[in-house]
Amino acid sequence: MPNINDYLSWRGDLSFAADPLNEVDALVFSVLAYLYMDGLVPESIDEAIRVHTLSNRYRAAGFDQTALITDPSIALRSARDTERIGQARVFAFRNTIDADRLLQFSAVSFLLPGGEVFVAFRGTDDNIVGWREDVALVYNTTEGQRMAARYLSYIGGLTSGRLYVGGHSKGGNFAEYAAAFCDSKVQERILCVFSNDGPGLSKELTESDPYRRIADRILLIQPEGSVVGALLSHGGKTRYIKSSEHGGIGQHHPYSWQVQGGRFVYADARSSSGALIDETVSKWVDSLSPYAVEQIEKAVFEPLGASGAETLTQLSDKENRLRSMNVILSAARGLDTETARSVTESLKSLSVRYRDVLWDETKKLFRKTDG
Repeated sequence: MPNINDYLSWRGDLSFAADPLNEVDALVFSVLAYLYMDGLVPESIDEAIRVHTLSNRYRAAGFDQTALITDPSIALRSARDTERIGQARVFAFRNTIDADRLLQFSAVSFLLPGGEVFVAFRGTDDNIVGWREDVALVYNTTEGQRMAARYLSYIGGLTSGRLYVGGHSKGGNFAEYAAAFCDSKVQERILCVFSNDGPGLSKELTESDPYRRIADRILLIQPEGSVVGALLSHGGKTRYIKSSEHGGIGQHHPYSWQVQGGRFVYADARSSSGALIDETVSKWVDSLSPYAVEQIEKAVFEPLGASGAETLTQLSDKENRLRSMNVILSAARGLDTETARSVTESLKSLSVRYRDVLWDETKKLFRKTDG
């Protein structure tokens, strides 16, 4: 089925003046935010480089991101020579990784020909600390979210035009948080916030006044059977779309999202697998106490940290795989009793919830058959 690469082939010759930015463009910019850009992009908006130039620099630098599911070099190759995306100018790249602060933050801005700016936040990449930060989003406001709000305020101060904000996965979460808690004058200039299958925020945040002021401009794009976008609370509009993947985590893959013209292929509602996820995993996560989530994070990531690996690629490297697994298993066995008990109880509650929902759905099916 057609995806964003086909879209760039079909409509890449259309300028933003001829056809304003749409939800598919927002996904393209959000995927490009995954690119390694260290040393390639100027800070100043006056020196911003075209996406086409970035592509040349990226290729010359020899970066290889093919191991990533969201490999952004695929979208870059499709976008580089287009009038639509290739002529956008890139500036103010940020990339901060700090395990001690539980921080994986990356953002970049794209200046469009009409003066609007698309501020894109990167989702979780190959860094293990980023995956640990994902879990922390459930029970805490993270340093990455606060940095996102400061970055958006900074970009708003550099520019005078209207703003789009977006990201894929955790980048969508950062986009929502930043749009809600950035400078109020900057918030007024935001046209739309695109959360591309991003997890939501806590109910406390989505019910706050700053979030309410931006809520009607937030759009969650969620594949009909996806897991990630169903987590936590969203206060804006949700649009369900079709994916070429059958369900579950595979639908989180942005290249699987089906495109028709200048929009995604819409679904009427959540699929049956998506509804099952909503009734089990999503409600289970909502039911966990901050302490329980923190204990799960500790049980999963402290053993991973003991391996010495900083990325998933390093963890799965053939030469280090056996040694890493031995270290991880040893660290897991050394977890304190309270952590182990808390994690066991949490997983048991998920199992019970899944069993109960599955049984209820089975009874409904039999009632329909009898009728």
